[in-house]
Amino acid sequence: MSARPSRILADIPLDEPYPRTEDYRTSGPYNESCRRVSAALRQALGGVRDREPD
Repeated sequence: MSARPSRILADIPLDEPYPRTEDYRTSGPYNESCRRVSAALRQALGGVRDREPD
């Protein structure tokens, strides 16, 4: 979702059967899905990077 006004910026399907097992949640395809979602969120926030620890 984008900032106000909220708009859907990305639709990222997970082409895996439900319920998703522990094996899936620790797999390479799941990790790649997490990266895609993180990249979409980063883009929605305007490229804001994670803060470095103090």
